[in-house]
Amino acid sequence: MDHRRSDLANWPLSLLPVLTSQVVPLVVELIGLQIADRLSELVIGVAIRVTALLSVRKCFLSLNRLLKTGRPKTPGRVYALTQDDAHASNAVVSGTLPVYSAYACVLFDSGATHSFISSAFVQKHALPTVVLDYDLSVATPVGDALVISKVCVNCPVVFDNHMLLADLYVMSMKDFDVILGMDWLSSTHVVVDCHRKRVDFRIPGETDFSFLGSASVSPARVISAL
Repeated sequence: MDHRRSDLANWPLSLLPVLTSQVVPLVVELIGLQIADRLSELVIGVAIRVTALLSVRKCFLSLNRLLKTGRPKTPGRVYALTQDDAHASNAVVSGTLPVYSAYACVLFDSGATHSFISSAFVQKHALPTVVLDYDLSVATPVGDALVISKVCVNCPVVFDNHMLLADLYVMSMKDFDVILGMDWLSSTHVVVDCHRKRVDFRIPGETDFSFLGSASVSPARVISAL
């Protein structure tokens, strides 16, 4: 009887090896898993915050760059803005053509990268314009740069029975109402014969036709009377 009581009194001590070999490692493992989960949550949280901060920084830098540089700019060039410029060039042809049903003094200029329309002509005939999402910076013959922000889209230009459309950038100029540059000349498959002062249209799928320009370049006095 006393021997049995002694065994019962010592049974916790007999379980120490089992606790040490099995239970304690399990507890340590559970604690380790909790710590790992917590660390994982902390790492993910830090990563999210860092990503957000980097995105904010990127947006700030983009905004700062936009504020410093302004709107996006596209370069352009025009060779002739006045009669003197046109007389000095042998690469232009001029004439009078209906544009939006109003006669305009038109210059065909292969040295111009874009096509333009006079801001005075636009205002006089109340032509519709669209604001560009960029600025067109046009280099002029005198070395200045004109910044253009509006365009007349799909302006009808009539050659006898042929009507062609042109996107014309609104620009301040005095001697011409419209300048048709390379963007339009190439899209309409035009060949400019400067010697004969003739413009030949060779549009695929259509009958070829020509426009005979003026023998001399002159301002649009006819237009001002309309």
